[in-house]
Amino acid sequence: MRSTTFRASPPRQPTALSLAVVTTLLAGGLLAGCGGEPGDAPDAPSGEGLTFEDGTAVLAYHQFSTSPSLAWGQGSSDPLDPDYGALSFFVATVPERTGTLDGDRRVVLELADGPATAAQVAAGEVAAAHVSGGSLNPAWGFLVNSIPFGPDFGDMAAFLYDGGGLEMVNDAFRGQGMDVVALPVVGSPEQIAGYFPKPLGIPDCPEGDEACLAHGDGIGIAGLCAEPWTLRYLPPAETILDQACDRVGGERRMDFVQAIPGGSAFLTAVQQGTIDGFEFATPIDDWDAARGGFFANPSAPEGSDGRNLGEIGLRYVHHPGWHQPFFMGWMVMSRSRVWDALDPEQQDAVRAAGREALVSSHQATDSVQCHYFRQIMEATPGTLQRGPDGETRDESAELVLTRWTEDDLALLKSVAVEVMEAGRGGASPSPDQADYGRILDALLAHLGHDSVQEMTDHWFGADGSSPLAACLGR
Repeated sequence: MRSTTFRASPPRQPTALSLAVVTTLLAGGLLAGCGGEPGDAPDAPSGEGLTFEDGTAVLAYHQFSTSPSLAWGQGSSDPLDPDYGALSFFVATVPERTGTLDGDRRVVLELADGPATAAQVAAGEVAAAHVSGGSLNPAWGFLVNSIPFGPDFGDMAAFLYDGGGLEMVNDAFRGQGMDVVALPVVGSPEQIAGYFPKPLGIPDCPEGDEACLAHGDGIGIAGLCAEPWTLRYLPPAETILDQACDRVGGERRMDFVQAIPGGSAFLTAVQQGTIDGFEFATPIDDWDAARGGFFANPSAPEGSDGRNLGEIGLRYVHHPGWHQPFFMGWMVMSRSRVWDALDPEQQDAVRAAGREALVSSHQATDSVQCHYFRQIMEATPGTLQRGPDGETRDESAELVLTRWTEDDLALLKSVAVEVMEAGRGGASPSPDQADYGRILDALLAHLGHDSVQEMTDHWFGADGSSPLAACLGR
């Protein structure tokens, strides 16, 4: 097993959660199989699979993002390195684990051009794809990615590896006739809960900032729904916000844009007014515009006018991350052309590498969460907002920490429970909805909860706490 040393990080030590996750998951036994034994997969079309170079098995994989905490398999494993990539733990650990096996049975991963989906892997178009857990399946994918108001990373990782969750995911694929095996290989912590031109909750205004103080206790969800804004959120958080607007009634002018992934197009879309408010990812992902973020190097993306989010006017930074308490990225591989081409010991080694990488990547990103959040919040002191032509406006660009109000969080949580219960599909569920119900019920049982409502009552912010606010001593 590799011993990875992280550079000392000034922001905070790894949290108790991180240490508990490492202790529990790395000490645990390996998963016995991924939903069936080798060789009993459904017939699959010919297509990409393993290739061999001097006896070494080479797996070409695609990745959906270049953002630091989400993917970037060719990057560094040091979270303070500008080239950090959370997927690099898995890419490095697979050859290390398989390289210790007797004989010439080493497996290495090589990056292929462009993103790919689980469906493309199943169709034989590509051998492997690293994807967001939410994209595994439109019905149940978010259950193994991150659940709004749901369990923390440690509980979800334990469910997958020790509570039968991983077998259920792969059984669901098999039941749908998809020729794939999926492993969770990347983890990251709480995400920032939205950047907006006005505060939705009570803003922590800088002294003398009249424009901020004029917003009082914030516009709330009712005000958000009435603004003529186009937001970028991802389901299920998008669905929850949309239905929350229906609940509060009144004027409705807010709308959603089709999800825009990370990368240069995102910041320029905000600069051009295509997006008026959004959530994206963790502070390390949101920080550098050269890596798909929004603050450092704002001139880096092609077509950028050089303004960062504060200078554009999206200065209200929201917490806590109710919509995504953590993130999990999955490596989806062809079962017949990749997984079954490995012998059982190689499969065990790859599976163990995934487990180790999931924990290590979460720990690494979590260790710099406060460091990058402070950099974001200190990115625009004493500066003014600017228009696309560079002309300054008479309003501060300083970023303002804003907490969603307890009333709005209660509303969102209530809607989230309804959305999750509706996902079961009622009396006549589709196959995907039936899988959703099975996975959700197994998760609730593993957590010791009798209902979705009880699960949401135990989310990390239920007691009013907020790890991101704690980074700033608030």
